[in-house]
Amino acid sequence: MTDLICDSIRRDAETAARVVSSDFLGVDVITTDPSVPLRQSGGVINEVNTTPALHHHYDANREPYPHVAILALEGVLRKKAARLAISHA
Repeated sequence: MTDLICDSIRRDAETAARVVSSDFLGVDVITTDPSVPLRQSGGVINEVNTTPALHHHYDANREPYPHVAILALEGVLRKKAARLAISHA
């Protein structure tokens, strides 16, 4: 997880997520430069994980994003709440 990913890579990851059709997943990207599109850097989407390993983000010596699990859970709960609101409307 990084703030450096360009909009093109973000869109590619969102497309991969839609194909898998899961509410909770991780998209692994391999690139030499996350600030440019994958095609430009020769990068790829390596895999889409429907059971992402969030525990890796809690290695404080390595990751500057230690709260990713909280952000992920908030996103899942927001999506679930929106679905419930629509189904009860």
